[in-house]
Amino acid sequence: LTLTQNGTHAIGMCIVKQDRGADGAAVEKVVDVKQDRVVGLTERFVTSPAVDMFLDDLDAGAYAIIPMTLSPVAGTGGAVSISTRARTPHTLRGEEEILARAVGA
Repeated sequence: LTLTQNGTHAIGMCIVKQDRGADGAAVEKVVDVKQDRVVGLTERFVTSPAVDMFLDDLDAGAYAIIPMTLSPVAGTGGAVSISTRARTPHTLRGEEEILARAVGA
């Protein structure tokens, strides 16, 4: 995974396995991060416009990518970009699409 954000002094990211409920369809916003669901966490904030994380052998499922910013620069908009490379097919979805799919299900 690569997280890119312009106009920051330091960035990091946290990857959390989603709990989809017993029926596999329930999706909720990540409000509280439970330590046992964290599958990836950058060790420290990186003073760079981009940070990389390498995760091997993730189980099939849904994961939340949580960008973290330390000392954002005012007026830069805060937009982030996520890019991935994997050996198996995968789909990245934004928060709006995920929640819309859950409501429409």
